[in-house]
Amino acid sequence: SSRLEHFAYECFGALRISEMFDIIVYFPESLPALLDMHASLHRTNNHRFLVHDLKQALQKRLLHPGASTPDIITQYVNTMRALHVLDSTGQLTRAVSEPVQLYLRARDDTMRCVVSSLTDPESELHAELRADALPPPSSEAMDSDSEDYIPWRPLPPKDQAPQIQDIDPKGKNRQVDVVAQLVAIFGSRDMFIREYKHLLSSRLLSLTDYAVHQEKANLERLKLRFGATCLQECEVMLRDVVHSKRINSHVTGVLRRELSSAASSSASAAAASLVPNATILSHLYWPTIRAEKVQLPVEVAGALEAYEKEYTSHKGARSLEWESGLGVANISIRLPGQEEPLELEVTPAQLAVVWHFRGDEEITFSSEDLQAKTELKPESLRRSLQFWVGKAVLIEEYLNGKRIYRQRRASDLVSANDATEAVDDHGERSAGNAMREEEAEKWEMWSKFVLGMLGTYSSMAPAQIHSNLSMFVSDFDKSEAELVSYLHRLCQQDVIDFRDGEYFLKKS
Repeated sequence: SSRLEHFAYECFGALRISEMFDIIVYFPESLPALLDMHASLHRTNNHRFLVHDLKQALQKRLLHPGASTPDIITQYVNTMRALHVLDSTGQLTRAVSEPVQLYLRARDDTMRCVVSSLTDPESELHAELRADALPPPSSEAMDSDSEDYIPWRPLPPKDQAPQIQDIDPKGKNRQVDVVAQLVAIFGSRDMFIREYKHLLSSRLLSLTDYAVHQEKANLERLKLRFGATCLQECEVMLRDVVHSKRINSHVTGVLRRELSSAASSSASAAAASLVPNATILSHLYWPTIRAEKVQLPVEVAGALEAYEKEYTSHKGARSLEWESGLGVANISIRLPGQEEPLELEVTPAQLAVVWHFRGDEEITFSSEDLQAKTELKPESLRRSLQFWVGKAVLIEEYLNGKRIYRQRRASDLVSANDATEAVDDHGERSAGNAMREEEAEKWEMWSKFVLGMLGTYSSMAPAQIHSNLSMFVSDFDKSEAELVSYLHRLCQQDVIDFRDGEYFLKKS
């Protein structure tokens, strides 16, 4: 009877081990299956087979270029939580997680994804930073100087299996320190803190309303975990934004009052619309800002100069150094044939480009002309021009082998309507057109896979990209020559770059 019972446990355990990857994917809904496996492992001691099969499944189904880094991190976290149900000592987790950690360590965007997930309120991992998710403080931990100090906890009796009611229904058992495990991928908290500082600076610089409540909450939680000393610069960054709100309110108020007292109401309204809102940084405490310089329009530069003058008057001898490539501008463009203006939020580079097309419909510029006026790099200028062409604000034409740009005219809209009517007169689309559209949709789907691979690796050769697509994408049936032809079109669209026989992801 006991041998038969042992055989039944072995068969059941082997079945569950073969399904372990899927059990982890659906955790915590798959918690009952894990409890059954715990009972089986307790009787059969087949932990070695579990480790071997699960590592193989992870290598085959997860650790490959087709899987995005956030998906791998999510699966890694689920793996830690699920294995903790089977073994609270952490031995199973350490045995299985090593190849996942090595693979994540080789990816350039791993730490960025970890930091972003932990500090994004929309992410499932954000709750891991809550203060009530931290292990309870102890006197030993408070007195220890080691960063890797782990307080001792007694192990449960070997014959005591975990019960469903003893486990967090969300799968977040407090004994599993997910944050510590994610930081341990790189062996030190320093890389985590450095990446967080860069991410925080990016988020703060993108704010237009000076609302730092969420970022302040994240910082306080990180200080509880890592200490306040290593996050002092981050605190100064937040303080800069808070102080900027107060200073900006004073400066813009003074400027608007001065403009409202001007003689011409129309000129005053136009000038008031150019009064900027600024975020003032203590440059010694912020990460190095790499922003391309752009020659702003004279009117915008004049508004910035007036702001700086009032700031200097308000703050004494202090002065401002403008980062002309950072920030956003809210603009309104009235296009011919449209009753409602086009409201857009654009970058300084995009603003500088479109500003030169104001007024005269007949004015035209070549790429060289605009580069001289804006002082943008060719890549940035091309992206800005394509942005406005895509918004149908500018029209791109070829004249004597050169690209010429001009405003959209009312006649362009009429021509487009005529072309649409001509297509409608031919009835439904031909079968050939439908097939071409279906082919284009396939290439668009495959291109997302290609961009994911290029985001994971610094560069890839055409043969390597073709091999990965053929291996991991079931419906990919194109030759390498066809793939290279499509990749060449992506290069022309400034999506990717090709150098020294390899493709690179275009960096913005």
